Amino acid sequence: MTACEQEPKQRTFLFLDYYSVGNEIAFVNKQRLQGADERDVNSYLEDSVLRALGEFICHEKIVKVPYKIHDDGNFHHRGVAGPILETYQQRVPNLGAGSREAAEAYGFEQIQQMLIVGQAEIALWLSPPSFGLAGFGDYGFLFVFVKKNAGEIDEYVLRYNDEDKAFSRSIDIYSKLFDQAISLDSRTELNDEKSFLRNPLFMKTDDPHNTFISICKHLGFIPAAEVSELMQKIEADSLIQTWIKDYINFILVGVEDQAQQYLQAIYNRARALRDNEESFYERDHYRHQQIIHDEAVLLYYSQKRATVEGGGSCPAQVDSNSLFDSDVIEVLMKNDGIVNYHTASIITESKKNTDTTIIECTCPICNQKVKAEVRKKKIRCPNCKSVRDYECG
Repeated sequence: MTACEQEPKQRTFLFLDYYSVGNEIAFVNKQRLQGADERDVNSYLEDSVLRALGEFICHEKIVKVPYKIHDDGNFHHRGVAGPILETYQQRVPNLGAGSREAAEAYGFEQIQQMLIVGQAEIALWLSPPSFGLAGFGDYGFLFVFVKKNAGEIDEYVLRYNDEDKAFSRSIDIYSKLFDQAISLDSRTELNDEKSFLRNPLFMKTDDPHNTFISICKHLGFIPAAEVSELMQKIEADSLIQTWIKDYINFILVGVEDQAQQYLQAIYNRARALRDNEESFYERDHYRHQQIIHDEAVLLYYSQKRATVEGGGSCPAQVDSNSLFDSDVIEVLMKNDGIVNYHTASIITESKKNTDTTIIECTCPICNQKVKAEVRKKKIRCPNCKSVRDYECG
């Protein structure tokens, strides 16, 4: 579409304007026909709902990358064929043992080993810039690996600004963490970016997620801590846990109306938790258990309008080619699953520009009146799936 048939209307958008249940059903059916593992499909659907709540309820701007630990004893991303460590190591011979890439491979191997064998539940890996080389700025990254359980790791990407050639910011962060953490080489001299990459820090803890939140607060990453606390509250809610399972079941059997009902209830429940709204469920559940039935609670939340404040990212698309349809995973797929300074820069910049506007217009390709998605100067028709440059507004 090169021109709008109609000016954008000022209206209240609904969560289901952005999150297409029909597209999810079609996408999942396609993946299952292609032989996708049922556990990966279920994990994808749960992750998709939680990502959407992170964006629309928490307005999440932090980046989280999930890993699975396979039977070969290595970290893997879904959609990346081999172990991530192998990808790091394969770059070293061409670049030399003294390269930044060699330092990354060495550091990542330490992280994988410590988390898998249970010597730590958290790894903290600083990635300062390489000043004077193309592709680096005056900012760095703290990569925090958090062990969820025996088979899953989440990596959080935290960006810090105002780095200088003396690595003052990186040294300050490392020093604040050092007294609480384990270093495999306590004699380390932090004299260049590679010394940080070769020497991640580790923590033993009985409560990895809350420890991560405390780290964020201690270092001044307050938005990351606040989002993580709210998401933890949402993910721990018994109603949301139950409804996500029901939603997944209806997606798998292709019952769109029921899936939409549960998704709307999940969204409204998460919003109530964010806003600390007291519902009749909390107020009366213990006083009148005999008359508060599960279906009544579901009806209460599913019939409320699921309005969205501001824009959001595009919903799941039918023509996706992997089990994760997001900017983060797209970048990782193009870089063999590696999360490093360059990929983190791309991801964090894209997270600043992910807002989608929904406009009501007539598509010049299929001639249907639609709610088209405008994102990054591209407009997409949800009916015919055409994507063209957007030059209005």
